[in-house]
Amino acid sequence: MSEIEHWYKQEVDEDNIFGAGVCFCGKLGYHIDCQRKMSAIEDRFDKSDKNLLKKYAVNGEYGVLKGHLEEFNIVCEKLANHLRQKLDFDESKVIENEHWWFIPHGWVGVLGFIVEKKSDDIYVVGSRVNLDFEAYAYWHGIEGYSTGNGELYPKRM
Repeated sequence: MSEIEHWYKQEVDEDNIFGAGVCFCGKLGYHIDCQRKMSAIEDRFDKSDKNLLKKYAVNGEYGVLKGHLEEFNIVCEKLANHLRQKLDFDESKVIENEHWWFIPHGWVGVLGFIVEKKSDDIYVVGSRVNLDFEAYAYWHGIEGYSTGNGELYPKRM
């Protein structure tokens, strides 16, 4: 089995969208054309991810700058208190911008939150997407926020 065939079979079975042994196209088996399509889509999304990290992340990659960890932890505590829940997210997927952090804590319909550094305002990053913009879903929310279309999370009384 080639490397791409192994990767594709693993992706299909892990995602288990249609059941084990069923291709992303919805038919039984694993198809080389579907493998190529998925690989091409993943390559485009990875390229988009790298370009968007260069555009938005202070260091051009995921993660919090080492000198900002204490401030970031305080922001996470404030966000947890505001949401009244314990945060559960992959710290390797945090994006630090000069003016905000993207914290990938979410649930159905919510992919994470942008917390502004100066104001502590919280913006929800939803799961709506623009099909012409090929990027992982959270980038759609970050782009929306950055163009003035962010959804401010309501303040608690």
